[in-house]
Amino acid sequence: MEATVKRRRCRNQRGADRAALDAVVDRAGADLDRSPEILTIDNRWFLEPVPPHGLDPNLPLCSVLRWAFEHSTDASDPAFYAR
Repeated sequence: MEATVKRRRCRNQRGADRAALDAVVDRAGADLDRSPEILTIDNRWFLEPVPPHGLDPNLPLCSVLRWAFEHSTDASDPAFYAR
């Protein structure tokens, strides 16, 4: 009985730790999405030539994705993103 209680306590603690970690990661992601830095990152990955051969994907950020960055949420409802 004692071991079962200890295991449950550890599992619950890990769950609380996980929830706290999830909250920090979600907040950091939302902050990045709303910052101008996300545009720099997007440009680096999708507009600038890719080494070593200098391939240029030339994929500019579309207005829908830009809007999604500006209105970052963890909502899974597609209706949120319908404008």
